[in-house]
Amino acid sequence: MAESKQKLDAIGTNYVIYRENFANVGEALRRDNVPAVDGVLMDLGVSSPQFDEAERGFSYKETAPLDMASMTSTPAPNTASSRSARLTKRAICI
Repeated sequence: MAESKQKLDAIGTNYVIYRENFANVGEALRRDNVPAVDGVLMDLGVSSPQFDEAERGFSYKETAPLDMASMTSTPAPNTASSRSARLTKRAICI
């Protein structure tokens, strides 16, 4: 988010960054008394640093725990590794 903020600051300051589940966007806007928006920029995927930094749990190149959590500021108690460990091989392959 810091990298995105830096890039957005270079072109203007008329924006607000929310770290929310997409399902909560309306609630977040109401909470901040935002009656309308002119546009929305959403992060809908993964970024190169998520694949390049093995400790983030997305790496295909390095051996590391399978985490796959996008947010690194708080520990993820329910990682991809812990979820897949509870599944049968059949459930994973389906």
